[in-house]
Amino acid sequence: MGLFGKKGRGIITDKKIARNDKVISDDDIARLQYKTNLLIRVSKYVTIAVMVAMLLYLIVWERDTLMQGNFFEQLLLVAVSVLVCGVGANALTYHLVAKRMEGSFWTAYRQQYLVNMVSGIKGIGRVTYKEQPGLSYEELRGSVLVRCQYDRLCRTQDCLYGDINGDDFRITNFKAGVPIRKANGYTGEKRIFDGLLAIISADDEDRELLRKVGFMQVFSASYSPTVAGYTAEHEFKTGDEEFDAAFKVFAEKPNKLGTFFDDGLKAAIRAFADTVKTPAAFSFNGGSMFIAVNDYPDIFEAKLDVDVVKQKNEVMQLMNGIAAAQKIYDIALDYKNA
Repeated sequence: MGLFGKKGRGIITDKKIARNDKVISDDDIARLQYKTNLLIRVSKYVTIAVMVAMLLYLIVWERDTLMQGNFFEQLLLVAVSVLVCGVGANALTYHLVAKRMEGSFWTAYRQQYLVNMVSGIKGIGRVTYKEQPGLSYEELRGSVLVRCQYDRLCRTQDCLYGDINGDDFRITNFKAGVPIRKANGYTGEKRIFDGLLAIISADDEDRELLRKVGFMQVFSASYSPTVAGYTAEHEFKTGDEEFDAAFKVFAEKPNKLGTFFDDGLKAAIRAFADTVKTPAAFSFNGGSMFIAVNDYPDIFEAKLDVDVVKQKNEVMQLMNGIAAAQKIYDIALDYKNA
């Protein structure tokens, strides 16, 4: 992480750990986290020591030279010299002392600890992590759950691939914003989404009936449809006042829904929202199910300053939400009134 808040992207990947099939336990990842933090602190202490030594050198050995010029100019020179020395020392000591260990921690977290954790959930199999966007830009827009008409303001980096109860899934971290005009005349960004997006897909044959239902969006009460940018043409009411107050439904073909929102589906939707405990929405498009969970921590970001057990709980909560969403998808695929 370094003295100046270096992020974990681009850290050296530990290929030995990446190739190892060992199951990383909570204790294993906690030890790696502790060692990484220890070496980063050593790097910081060495940097601070170098900066103090530089300052003392200038004050003690170069005092006469410093006293000859303008006081404020000499003070600025000292400050710049100490800062430059500190930056250089930090870069050198971090790369020599801490970077490889941090790479081992990041690699172990993503390639093994995260994958093992998700694989252990009932119904989930063949999980793979890849450091690449999990959904294409066309799929992100096709979900119609997050407004992302500006490619440069839509950012995704990591992905989990796998299957859940026979359906394929992909989960990716996602940040999206819209341009705004600042008071100084420059263009800035307003963040509208910071969470995770997922897609669940069945075989083409299984998706055919769901395609006939048409495009549909379901938003929890805390997830604003304005985040999606636009909605399907018709707002659909199920007739269940409690459900309709908790969720907004927009459908392309309301005449095709019939008994789509039966008690089983509504219970599954409530279970999904109760599990993720954060603004959430899902949509059906082309027979696939898209899921958006906003204001949620990045499960791919191995945090050095957060207890691994807390991170594990965040991952498990999200994955339990994905499992709950898959139950919604199963019920929707079995709908026969289309």
